[in-house]
Amino acid sequence: MSVLVLLCGVQGSGKSTFARSLADRLEVTLVSTDSIRQELTGEYGGVIPSQTPLVMKMAKEKIRKALKTPQRVVLYDATNTTRKARRPFVTLAQGARACVAAGYFPVSLNVAMTRVKQRTDQAHVPLQTVRQTHSRFAVPARSEGFDWIFNGSAIAIDECAEVIGRLALATPEFTLQPR
Repeated sequence: MSVLVLLCGVQGSGKSTFARSLADRLEVTLVSTDSIRQELTGEYGGVIPSQTPLVMKMAKEKIRKALKTPQRVVLYDATNTTRKARRPFVTLAQGARACVAAGYFPVSLNVAMTRVKQRTDQAHVPLQTVRQTHSRFAVPARSEGFDWIFNGSAIAIDECAEVIGRLALATPEFTLQPR
């Protein structure tokens, strides 16, 4: 069974770093809104608000296509800060009969803003955007339809890779029991 893993957190919380580490341990398809924006603007992470609907449409299509491959692990690296933002992707995964997991990355506003200010490898993210994203962040809940939720800031990367690998090998009837 394929697995969609939504990485959820504010800018500067460590989602992309985590995604790269996980990709070193598992064969994954990485779908990143920053990379999609780079395709459109030429800048990694460059945000043009009017392009957001197109970015989301492209992300959904890339995920939909990848989930058609059996036992495929798809990492979706985006802020995914609210239930409303996550819902279309959970629905997409469920429609593809894939497992859906969420990794959340709790971080203080000060740490997130410091990390964003220190970035040199991508487009500038306005600090007001980080503040707004931080103020509306909601930790994912099982009631949203997730089969597994993990704290990406607290879990060992090897343990996470192992669990996601087991989910990818599972049958549709398999349910991961909460710890």
